[in-house]
Amino acid sequence: MTQQRTALTRNPATIPVAAFAYAMEWVGPIHNDARFYTWGSCALQAPDGKFHLFGDRVEASRIAASQGHPCYGGTICWGHVHCAEIAHWVADDPEGPYRFADVALPAGREGDIDQSHIYPTVERDGHRWVMLYRGQETRPDADGNYSNARACLAEAQSLDGPWRPLGIVLEQSPDPSHWTHGTHGIHIPRLVKFRGRWHLYFLAGSPWLPDRPHADYLGVAVADRPEGPWQVMETPCILRDGRHVGNYIEDLHPFVCDDRMYLLVDDNLGAVTGVRGGVALFESDDGLVFPFAKARLAVDRIRAYYAGDTSRAVQHWPPPPCHPDDTFKFEAPSVLCINGRPAYFLGSSGTNLAGDPMTTVYMLRIPEWRV
Repeated sequence: MTQQRTALTRNPATIPVAAFAYAMEWVGPIHNDARFYTWGSCALQAPDGKFHLFGDRVEASRIAASQGHPCYGGTICWGHVHCAEIAHWVADDPEGPYRFADVALPAGREGDIDQSHIYPTVERDGHRWVMLYRGQETRPDADGNYSNARACLAEAQSLDGPWRPLGIVLEQSPDPSHWTHGTHGIHIPRLVKFRGRWHLYFLAGSPWLPDRPHADYLGVAVADRPEGPWQVMETPCILRDGRHVGNYIEDLHPFVCDDRMYLLVDDNLGAVTGVRGGVALFESDDGLVFPFAKARLAVDRIRAYYAGDTSRAVQHWPPPPCHPDDTFKFEAPSVLCINGRPAYFLGSSGTNLAGDPMTTVYMLRIPEWRV
């Protein structure tokens, strides 16, 4: 039987397109397990040459048994917030297959400050490894928002663990007038070392409040140690026309290449790139300010790279009612760097192209990194 193929579809951007954006080649899903919904992957190469993948996952049966929460994502979002664990896969080749190795950080217990563990980033720190992740307490605030997300840290002597939680390293400001205070908490914290200091990037603010329609801010804090103390910059770090603004962005990933800091972010509503559901790339000389003028469209939607059969595709992370066509897109973007240069793009997706009963993580090969 001949597989049905579809034409590749590029969406027009309102900003320049990165040189590598449409040179990337489809690899496909890097792991599949029908028992779990997976998200937010971080991949790296170990000193012994093996490739390690860390990502949050939720057991499908736990989601099915829940009543869900009336928010974007429904019961899957509920499971993500309440009972996610961080799993660990290993491969001999960057394109896999990635074999499940262990659960690096199991979900916590009811009432823990980090009952749910999501969005890990793993970095080498001297003779140890550190993992930064979003720790989510599961009690909503008075308005029903999960604003108590924090940046938490764990450490291990080996990528194979065991991982020892060290607790909270950064929380939102308790001051309601501060730009980090809002419905996000410290959302999607990411850790990277740049020019001898640690940088912690995060989202904060209240993007869904009617009186703060653009308050989806991307911030940065700096410290000499992953444990902190962390100095939060006084303003968000994306600069547009001389002003620091929010742009309805989400799911960020920082990385260093050629002594410059880069950030990949989901552009859910197309406010940055003009491509709703695209991925934007920001660039910075100092890692503190990312001029909007240097923003690029880094990754288009799935159909710009995948020419296979899409007739069986199933959407497991439902789009919001206001944007019912928000399917066939990558989220939670990251890159796997080899020898200091981005070699692969990884994107989580609620669209399972094979029709399998779970979310998955797709990989694109970057033949040559050129911005």
